[in-house]
Amino acid sequence: MDKRTSPRHAFWIFTVIVWIFGILFGLFERSGRGVTIDTTILDAVHSISHPIVDGIMEIITRTGDPLFYIIVGLPIVLYLIYKKQYKEALLLFTTVAIASLVNTVLKFSFGRTRPVGYAIIEQGGLSYPSGHAFVGASFYPTLGKLLDEKKGLKGLGIILTIYGFLMGISRVIMGVHYPTDVFFGSLMGFTFGRSCYYFYEKKRDKDNDIMKKRTSCV
Repeated sequence: MDKRTSPRHAFWIFTVIVWIFGILFGLFERSGRGVTIDTTILDAVHSISHPIVDGIMEIITRTGDPLFYIIVGLPIVLYLIYKKQYKEALLLFTTVAIASLVNTVLKFSFGRTRPVGYAIIEQGGLSYPSGHAFVGASFYPTLGKLLDEKKGLKGLGIILTIYGFLMGISRVIMGVHYPTDVFFGSLMGFTFGRSCYYFYEKKRDKDNDIMKKRTSCV
């Protein structure tokens, strides 16, 4: 049995659980009832806010804006295409593009409004799940996984994974999302990104096996 089989099964079970609870919570929030812990955490966070921390978090939150992904992500994808690493380029593009689309569909399906009275930056749109948390937890860990495979870049995966989750935390500190927006957004985004990477890895391994068979036959 493949040593990766058991962890993968556990991952798929975890993914299903995350998405079931994420959707159920969204449907609950659609009723407009809300949960007390959201405002409790927001009150606590903003009661101890500090200008330096706020400044750092604002920089982090800006790296989750759509324009940032275009300015930084697109050159990475184009570079991978130039290097003929088409599967890797497709993986990164798909992770960002489809994650953004899925998040948008979820937002309009649940229609949760943003918290009032906490924002320290301007932000429109709907609240659940957090788009920055969803896409950030999809893209940055996926990019990290790819970089981990490069010589001399081992260890970047965990750093970028942490950064992807910091993206969501920054939204709470900025006061533009409820903690539950970020909690479910991050988990749903992370499992989405890992799912994309799983199918990329499966395709890559299959292509490598085919190449090995062809080489052995020569």
